[in-house]
Amino acid sequence: MSFTRNTPPYISDAQIIAFPDGVDTTFSAHIERSMFAPNAQGKHTLGAGHFVAETAGQRSLLKRATLQQPNLTNEVVDIFVDHWQLFSVGDTLTTVEPWVGIALASVSAGEEFTVTIDGHSEVFTFQGTLGSTIEDAATEFVDWIQNQSRVLSQYVTALRDRSMIHLYASDGFTRHTIEFAMSSGTFSTVPGDGVMEIDRPCGTIVSIDRSGSGKLTLDSTNGLLPAGVHLGVPVQKVIGFINNSIDLTYCERENYALVSSANGVYEGKLPYIDADIKRQTPAITYSKRF
Repeated sequence: MSFTRNTPPYISDAQIIAFPDGVDTTFSAHIERSMFAPNAQGKHTLGAGHFVAETAGQRSLLKRATLQQPNLTNEVVDIFVDHWQLFSVGDTLTTVEPWVGIALASVSAGEEFTVTIDGHSEVFTFQGTLGSTIEDAATEFVDWIQNQSRVLSQYVTALRDRSMIHLYASDGFTRHTIEFAMSSGTFSTVPGDGVMEIDRPCGTIVSIDRSGSGKLTLDSTNGLLPAGVHLGVPVQKVIGFINNSIDLTYCERENYALVSSANGVYEGKLPYIDADIKRQTPAITYSKRF
Protein backbone atom coordinates (compact mmCIF):
# COMPACT_ATOMS: atom_id res chain seq x y z
CA MET A 1 0.00 0.00 0.00
CA SER A 2 1.27 3.47 -0.81
CA PHE A 3 0.45 6.79 0.78
CA THR A 4 0.73 10.33 -0.51
CA ARG A 5 1.72 13.31 1.58
CA ASN A 6 -0.69 16.26 1.19
CA THR A 7 1.50 18.78 3.03
CA PRO A 8 2.37 21.72 0.75
CA PRO A 9 5.91 21.02 -0.52
CA TYR A 10 7.22 24.42 0.54
CA ILE A 11 6.36 23.80 4.21
CA SER A 12 9.34 21.88 5.54
CA ASP A 13 10.40 20.85 9.02
CA ALA A 14 13.90 22.01 8.04
CA GLN A 15 12.82 25.33 6.45
CA ILE A 16 14.90 24.63 3.36
CA ILE A 17 12.98 26.87 0.96
CA ALA A 18 13.30 30.59 1.62
CA PHE A 19 10.43 31.82 -0.60
CA PRO A 20 7.24 29.83 -1.28
CA ASP A 21 6.64 31.49 -4.64
CA GLY A 22 8.20 29.89 -7.69
CA VAL A 23 8.21 26.40 -6.22
CA ASP A 24 7.54 23.71 -8.85
CA THR A 25 6.65 20.17 -7.78
CA THR A 26 5.59 18.74 -11.15
CA PHE A 27 7.54 15.56 -10.47
CA SER A 28 7.15 13.03 -7.69
CA ALA A 29 8.69 9.74 -6.66
CA HIS A 30 7.64 6.64 -4.77
CA ILE A 31 10.19 6.13 -2.01
CA GLU A 32 10.35 2.60 -0.64
CA ARG A 33 11.63 1.44 2.70
CA SER A 34 14.12 -0.83 0.93
CA MET A 35 15.84 2.22 -0.62
CA PHE A 36 17.60 3.17 2.62
CA ALA A 37 18.73 1.58 5.86
CA PRO A 38 17.23 2.14 9.30
CA ASN A 39 19.06 4.58 11.54
CA ALA A 40 20.96 3.60 14.69
CA GLN A 41 17.63 3.51 16.59
CA GLY A 42 16.11 1.09 14.07
CA LYS A 43 13.79 3.66 12.50
CA HIS A 44 13.46 4.06 8.72
CA THR A 45 13.68 7.85 8.77
CA LEU A 46 15.64 10.50 6.89
CA GLY A 47 15.74 14.25 7.29
CA ALA A 48 14.29 16.69 4.78
CA GLY A 49 16.16 17.72 1.65
CA HIS A 50 17.34 14.46 0.11
CA PHE A 51 17.60 14.44 -3.68
CA VAL A 52 16.00 11.92 -6.03
CA ALA A 53 17.62 10.68 -9.23
CA GLU A 54 16.41 8.71 -12.22
CA THR A 55 18.20 5.89 -14.04
CA ALA A 56 16.62 3.77 -16.79
CA GLY A 57 13.21 5.25 -15.95
CA GLN A 58 13.39 4.31 -12.27
CA ARG A 59 13.48 6.97 -9.56
CA SER A 60 15.22 6.47 -6.24
CA LEU A 61 17.09 8.39 -3.58
CA LEU A 62 20.37 9.82 -4.80
CA LYS A 63 23.19 7.89 -3.14
CA ARG A 64 25.96 10.38 -2.42
CA ALA A 65 28.03 11.21 0.64
CA THR A 66 31.21 12.92 1.80
CA LEU A 67 34.23 10.93 3.00
CA GLN A 68 34.90 11.89 6.62
CA GLN A 69 38.39 10.41 7.03
CA PRO A 70 41.16 9.85 4.47
CA ASN A 71 41.68 6.36 3.12
CA LEU A 72 45.39 5.53 3.06
CA THR A 73 45.41 1.97 1.74
CA ASN A 74 44.60 0.03 -1.42
CA GLU A 75 43.58 -3.10 0.51
CA VAL A 76 40.19 -4.17 1.89
CA VAL A 77 39.28 -1.04 3.75
CA ASP A 78 36.80 0.62 6.07
CA ILE A 79 35.77 4.12 5.04
CA PHE A 80 33.61 6.55 6.99
CA VAL A 81 30.96 8.69 5.31
CA ASP A 82 28.03 10.85 6.28
CA HIS A 83 24.59 9.71 5.02
CA TRP A 84 25.57 6.04 5.26
CA GLN A 85 21.86 5.08 5.39
CA LEU A 86 21.55 5.71 1.65
CA PHE A 87 23.88 2.87 0.68
CA SER A 88 23.43 -0.88 0.31
CA VAL A 89 25.75 -3.87 0.25
CA GLY A 90 26.78 -4.41 -3.37
CA ASP A 91 26.81 -0.72 -4.32
CA THR A 92 29.92 0.19 -6.31
CA LEU A 93 31.10 3.65 -5.31
CA THR A 94 32.75 6.17 -7.61
CA THR A 95 34.01 9.72 -7.16
CA VAL A 96 31.35 12.27 -8.09
CA GLU A 97 33.56 14.99 -9.61
CA PRO A 98 36.12 14.38 -12.39
CA TRP A 99 39.53 13.81 -10.79
CA VAL A 100 43.26 13.83 -11.41
CA GLY A 101 46.01 12.99 -8.91
CA ILE A 102 49.55 14.38 -8.61
CA ALA A 103 51.96 12.30 -6.54
CA LEU A 104 54.97 14.30 -5.39
CA ALA A 105 58.18 12.24 -5.13
CA SER A 106 60.87 14.83 -4.35
CA VAL A 107 60.79 18.54 -3.64
CA SER A 108 62.82 21.26 -1.95
CA ALA A 109 62.10 24.77 -0.67
CA GLY A 110 62.04 27.28 -3.51
CA GLU A 111 60.64 24.71 -5.94
CA GLU A 112 58.39 26.15 -8.63
CA PHE A 113 55.27 24.24 -9.70
CA THR A 114 53.83 25.27 -13.06
CA VAL A 115 50.21 24.19 -13.39
CA THR A 116 48.24 24.51 -16.62
CA ILE A 117 44.53 23.71 -16.80
CA ASP A 118 42.99 23.77 -20.28
CA GLY A 119 45.61 26.29 -21.39
CA HIS A 120 45.38 28.53 -18.30
CA SER A 121 48.65 28.63 -16.31
CA GLU A 122 49.87 29.79 -12.92
CA VAL A 123 53.14 29.28 -11.04
CA PHE A 124 53.32 28.28 -7.39
CA THR A 125 56.53 28.59 -5.38
CA PHE A 126 57.01 26.25 -2.44
CA GLN A 127 58.13 28.48 0.44
CA GLY A 128 58.65 25.75 3.02
CA THR A 129 56.96 27.79 5.75
CA LEU A 130 55.39 24.65 7.25
CA GLY A 131 58.47 22.47 6.71
CA SER A 132 60.44 21.06 3.81
CA THR A 133 58.95 17.58 3.34
CA ILE A 134 56.90 16.52 0.34
CA GLU A 135 53.86 16.38 2.64
CA ASP A 136 54.49 20.01 3.56
CA ALA A 137 54.76 20.92 -0.12
CA ALA A 138 51.44 19.20 -0.87
CA THR A 139 49.75 21.02 2.03
CA GLU A 140 51.11 24.40 0.95
CA PHE A 141 50.13 23.80 -2.68
CA VAL A 142 46.54 22.83 -1.78
CA ASP A 143 46.22 25.94 0.40
CA TRP A 144 47.49 28.07 -2.49
CA ILE A 145 44.96 26.59 -4.93
CA GLN A 146 42.08 27.05 -2.51
CA ASN A 147 42.90 30.50 -1.13
CA GLN A 148 45.37 32.37 -3.34
CA SER A 149 45.16 31.22 -6.94
CA ARG A 150 43.03 33.63 -8.95
CA VAL A 151 42.95 31.57 -12.16
CA LEU A 152 43.16 27.87 -11.39
CA SER A 153 40.74 28.04 -8.47
CA GLN A 154 38.01 28.79 -11.01
CA TYR A 155 38.47 25.33 -12.49
CA VAL A 156 39.46 22.98 -9.68
CA THR A 157 39.23 22.37 -5.96
CA ALA A 158 42.16 20.71 -4.22
CA LEU A 159 42.52 18.15 -1.44
CA ARG A 160 45.51 16.13 -0.32
CA ASP A 161 46.49 13.03 1.61
CA ARG A 162 50.13 12.80 2.62
CA SER A 163 52.14 13.66 -0.52
CA MET A 164 49.28 13.06 -2.97
CA ILE A 165 47.47 16.10 -4.40
CA HIS A 166 43.91 15.55 -5.60
CA LEU A 167 42.32 17.99 -8.04
CA TYR A 168 38.57 17.87 -8.70
CA ALA A 169 36.53 19.79 -11.30
CA SER A 170 34.84 22.71 -9.54
CA ASP A 171 31.78 22.57 -11.78
CA GLY A 172 31.29 18.87 -11.06
CA PHE A 173 31.47 17.56 -14.62
CA THR A 174 34.19 19.07 -16.89
CA ARG A 175 37.10 16.73 -17.67
CA HIS A 176 39.91 19.25 -17.54
CA THR A 177 43.38 18.49 -18.88
CA ILE A 178 46.03 19.14 -16.24
CA GLU A 179 49.66 19.83 -17.17
CA PHE A 180 52.05 19.86 -14.23
CA ALA A 181 55.76 20.68 -14.15
CA MET A 182 58.37 21.22 -11.42
CA SER A 183 61.60 23.19 -11.69
CA SER A 184 63.74 20.38 -10.25
CA GLY A 185 61.57 17.96 -8.27
CA THR A 186 59.93 14.74 -9.43
CA PHE A 187 56.30 13.64 -9.55
CA SER A 188 53.79 11.46 -11.39
CA THR A 189 50.20 12.06 -12.46
CA VAL A 190 47.23 9.72 -12.44
CA PRO A 191 45.89 9.27 -15.09
CA GLY A 192 49.21 9.59 -16.88
CA ASP A 193 47.85 11.85 -19.64
CA GLY A 194 46.55 14.38 -17.10
CA VAL A 195 42.96 14.18 -18.38
CA MET A 196 40.53 14.06 -15.47
CA GLU A 197 38.93 10.69 -14.85
CA ILE A 198 35.15 10.53 -14.45
CA ASP A 199 33.28 8.10 -12.18
CA ARG A 200 36.57 6.85 -10.78
CA PRO A 201 35.85 3.45 -9.12
CA CYS A 202 36.44 3.44 -5.37
CA GLY A 203 35.33 -0.09 -4.43
CA THR A 204 32.22 -2.16 -3.78
CA ILE A 205 30.48 -2.19 -0.40
CA VAL A 206 30.65 -5.59 1.31
CA SER A 207 29.24 -4.56 4.71
CA ILE A 208 27.72 -1.56 6.50
CA ASP A 209 27.95 -0.73 10.19
CA ARG A 210 24.35 -0.06 11.26
CA SER A 211 25.32 1.49 14.60
CA GLY A 212 25.55 4.98 13.11
CA SER A 213 29.34 5.23 12.85
CA GLY A 214 29.14 5.78 9.09
CA LYS A 215 31.52 2.90 8.40
CA LEU A 216 31.30 1.19 5.01
CA THR A 217 33.61 -1.76 4.33
CA LEU A 218 34.78 -1.96 0.71
CA ASP A 219 36.31 -4.92 -1.10
CA SER A 220 39.19 -2.70 -2.25
CA THR A 221 39.92 0.87 -3.23
CA ASN A 222 41.34 2.36 -6.41
CA GLY A 223 44.10 4.44 -4.87
CA LEU A 224 44.12 6.87 -1.96
CA LEU A 225 41.07 8.98 -1.12
CA PRO A 226 41.32 12.27 0.77
CA ALA A 227 38.85 13.38 3.43
CA GLY A 228 36.20 15.61 1.89
CA VAL A 229 35.88 13.80 -1.42
CA HIS A 230 32.34 13.13 -2.65
CA LEU A 231 31.46 9.50 -3.32
CA GLY A 232 28.30 8.00 -4.78
CA VAL A 233 26.55 5.60 -7.12
CA PRO A 234 26.34 6.89 -10.72
CA VAL A 235 22.90 7.95 -12.02
CA GLN A 236 21.56 9.30 -15.29
CA LYS A 237 19.96 12.49 -13.97
CA VAL A 238 18.96 14.31 -10.79
CA ILE A 239 15.27 15.29 -10.68
CA GLY A 240 14.81 17.35 -7.51
CA PHE A 241 14.68 17.08 -3.73
CA ILE A 242 12.11 16.04 -1.14
CA ASN A 243 11.31 19.02 1.05
CA ASN A 244 9.90 16.96 3.92
CA SER A 245 11.42 14.41 6.23
CA ILE A 246 10.90 10.76 5.28
CA ASP A 247 9.45 8.22 7.72
CA LEU A 248 8.77 4.72 6.43
CA THR A 249 9.08 2.98 9.79
CA TYR A 250 5.46 1.81 9.67
CA CYS A 251 4.75 1.62 5.94
CA GLU A 252 6.51 0.18 2.92
CA ARG A 253 6.41 3.22 0.63
CA GLU A 254 5.09 6.73 0.13
CA ASN A 255 4.80 9.14 -2.77
CA TYR A 256 6.72 12.39 -2.27
CA ALA A 257 6.59 15.60 -4.28
CA LEU A 258 9.95 16.68 -5.69
CA VAL A 259 11.06 20.30 -5.70
CA SER A 260 12.58 20.84 -9.16
CA SER A 261 12.31 24.64 -9.25
CA ALA A 262 12.54 27.22 -6.48
CA ASN A 263 13.54 30.87 -6.20
CA GLY A 264 15.51 30.39 -3.01
CA VAL A 265 16.92 27.30 -1.28
CA TYR A 266 19.10 27.45 1.82
CA GLU A 267 22.12 25.43 0.75
CA GLY A 268 23.24 24.84 4.32
CA LYS A 269 19.90 23.24 5.24
CA LEU A 270 20.32 20.47 2.67
CA PRO A 271 21.87 17.26 4.00
CA TYR A 272 24.07 17.01 0.91
CA ILE A 273 24.86 19.21 -2.10
CA ASP A 274 27.59 19.26 -4.74
CA ALA A 275 28.38 21.13 -7.95
CA ASP A 276 26.99 18.37 -10.16
CA ILE A 277 23.60 18.52 -8.43
CA LYS A 278 23.50 22.28 -8.93
CA ARG A 279 24.34 21.84 -12.62
CA GLN A 280 21.52 19.32 -13.06
CA THR A 281 18.93 21.46 -11.24
CA PRO A 282 19.36 24.87 -12.92
CA ALA A 283 15.82 26.01 -12.01
CA ILE A 284 16.72 25.97 -8.31
CA THR A 285 18.48 29.02 -6.88
CA TYR A 286 20.88 27.93 -4.12
CA SER A 287 22.37 30.31 -1.62
CA LYS A 288 24.15 30.19 1.72
CA ARG A 289 22.06 33.15 2.90
CA PHE A 290 19.13 35.34 1.84
